[in-house]
Amino acid sequence: MSLIDTVRTRSALPTPALRRAIREAAGVSQGQIARELGVHRMTVCRWEAGTSTPTGDHLHA
Repeated sequence: MSLIDTVRTRSALPTPALRRAIREAAGVSQGQIARELGVHRMTVCRWEAGTSTPTGDHLHA
């Protein structure tokens, strides 16, 4: 199961700390996630810091 599939199967959005832990466990960089989702790396950084929350299409990417 891919990282994105893991997040998709969850009924609730993971906490910021869990978002980071999932990404790190998968061995994926913030830049790789950002490219896959079509967002800036700083957006992923903010999601993981809890200062921003994924919305819209990014919840289902």
